Amino acid sequence: MYLIHACTKGLKGKDFKPIIKWFSTLLQNLDKLFQLLITEKDSFENVFSVISCGISSQNVKVAELSCSLLTKLLNKFPRTLNNFDTITLQKALGILLKHPRLFKEIGGLLRGLYNHRYKVLVQELIVLDPKHKELIPDILKYTGLQDSPADLKELTLITVDNFDSDNLLNLKIIIEAWVLNPKLLES
Repeated sequence: MYLIHACTKGLKGKDFKPIIKWFSTLLQNLDKLFQLLITEKDSFENVFSVISCGISSQNVKVAELSCSLLTKLLNKFPRTLNNFDTITLQKALGILLKHPRLFKEIGGLLRGLYNHRYKVLVQELIVLDPKHKELIPDILKYTGLQDSPADLKELTLITVDNFDSDNLLNLKIIIEAWVLNPKLLES
């Protein structure tokens, strides 16, 4: 419990240096961490909980390192981590509101979290809270959605079908989809 608190709020005096060092050490020793998680399956949930709380950190470097570590865990253990619902799209986008420079890291995390199931990601992006919808054009650049033309087309068609000329967001989504896949809108 203390480690979770330290990851999000820092140590006494809002000191994040030891937490940054801890996350950096974990990233430098991924093979050992993976081996430990394979050997100690009972502790997997606790380790994941502590690491995932780092993305909510008040410190942008801790959030960045946590995203990187979680992305690597998702790539190594996709089936295991799909059972965890502690990281949701809403939470990931909320972190972007808090730490806007983490688009690349959150995009990689979402790619791992959705395991390249872009249709599910698109469906969830469409029903977002309005404050999070503003993030969609930038999220599109980093999730790998451009690698799935059918899903990108679906998002674009839904945006076009619900186009509101007074809503600049619709236009931004269409432009970003066009930049990612020019033939999509030309066809």
